[in-house]
Amino acid sequence: MQSLINKKFTLSDISVGSASGENEADFLENFADYFYDYEDISRKVMEKNVFFLIGRKGTGKSLLAKYIENKFSDKEKYFNYFTSIGSFRNFKYQQLMEYKDEEFSDKEYFFVWKWCLLINISYQLVLDQSCTDTESLDSLKYFLQSNFGLNLRQKKVFDKSKNIKWTLGSSKVAQVSGSQESEIEVGSYLDYLEDLEDVIISLGSSTDSNFTIFFDDLDDGFEDTEVYGKGICSLMYAVDELNRTFFRAGFKAKFVLLMRSDIFSILNSSDLNKFQMDNSLILNWRPEERENSPLFQMLIHRVVTALKLNGKIDKEDYNSVFHEIFEHSVENKPTALWLIDKTFCRPRDLIQLIKIVGEDNPNLNMYRSFALVKTKGLYSKYLYGDVRNEMKGHQSHEFVENSLSLLKGIGKGYTVTLDKIKKKKPHLFDNEKGEENVKEMLSFLYRFSVIGNIYHNSTDDSQVAFHSWSHREDQSEPDFDAPFSIHQGIRLALKVESKEENAATWAALQNGKN
Repeated sequence: MQSLINKKFTLSDISVGSASGENEADFLENFADYFYDYEDISRKVMEKNVFFLIGRKGTGKSLLAKYIENKFSDKEKYFNYFTSIGSFRNFKYQQLMEYKDEEFSDKEYFFVWKWCLLINISYQLVLDQSCTDTESLDSLKYFLQSNFGLNLRQKKVFDKSKNIKWTLGSSKVAQVSGSQESEIEVGSYLDYLEDLEDVIISLGSSTDSNFTIFFDDLDDGFEDTEVYGKGICSLMYAVDELNRTFFRAGFKAKFVLLMRSDIFSILNSSDLNKFQMDNSLILNWRPEERENSPLFQMLIHRVVTALKLNGKIDKEDYNSVFHEIFEHSVENKPTALWLIDKTFCRPRDLIQLIKIVGEDNPNLNMYRSFALVKTKGLYSKYLYGDVRNEMKGHQSHEFVENSLSLLKGIGKGYTVTLDKIKKKKPHLFDNEKGEENVKEMLSFLYRFSVIGNIYHNSTDDSQVAFHSWSHREDQSEPDFDAPFSIHQGIRLALKVESKEENAATWAALQNGKN
């Protein structure tokens, strides 16, 4: 096969970037060039009916928003596009209790979220120089500065919302102007919510500019509690209503919430299915297509970009490039399968795995099998830590740790059954709810793909027919009649695969014996 890439590079040249989308956007030079626009997703998320971007932690939601924000920051090309990312990092959802409205049990915090969203879009709107109603824009800008300052801070919006300075007057413009010649009234955000919405829609419908705000970090401080659940659901209702109101008024503006799929799945509201089916973009990487996963296209795109070969290598040749930089097999398995089986089918996992190998073997000019095996331990610690972090908030810390400990000391074979647990850890079944508690822990582990069901050939128990993993099969449930397999990526961290065993495999591969 004719080489498509310059073999003078080393792994240190191509193992760039970060598993964190935020870090990549902040610290990787020309990060937008490395972005792989999977299935034209940057266009799809901007479509008028997409209000929610849903995906598992690590699938690239934040990076997508950063990419779009960066793209539309080029005002020579996109002078009439205003795109930004709002964050709810460090937001205390308990603060919403101050705004509880008993008349709206399923949307208790709807109005304060609506107010917050209107304030956010206002900060974008006043940047629009193409709007001819400069008097209204100046008035809105003065209102924002008087109440919230020159720079938007989400916490300040909530802190100040019960003590709003509003100017009296008959016209909508006068009501928000706050000019020194006007009489100023102080009241709650509820007193002025409808007027502010009218002013914003009036201004927005008079311009041809486009406005989009992505809201990230909704999982920061996540707890599976009533206040969090009702708070997020109320925010979703507010986004849905305002996006539709803007569209009907001819105001080209919308909000997009970046939501983790594991959190979305536990929310309790009658309209969530409608939101998911009609107004959501689901970000997954076709986990069922293991050897032909689009994750490898993403990976090779990053390699080609790092080697400055963009435009010189077609996407149709990415598969050939993959076989140039990876050995054919690892531990008697095709390399693509070996790699994908170590991940949860997320970009974050594959990027982190490759980065670890490159940092540990900077002078190699391809990803050799011994180098991949050698770094399994460090990668396993990463994946174990990441999934523990993902579990946080869904259950207590004690429950999470007890669930993970269920798999430790279980013996060889990487498989777990109820009978095996009873034999190894009989004390867990001492009370009448023992088996029920163990099943609850196994279900929790299955939900996050720490374990998956393994099914053997009906005519040959030594042959595996297929696996069932929650990250590959949407809404799949654990099967307690079938054995569970511990995910390959975290076996070393759980100490169910010995370091000595891994070291022996690495040594054999390094010496060319395998």
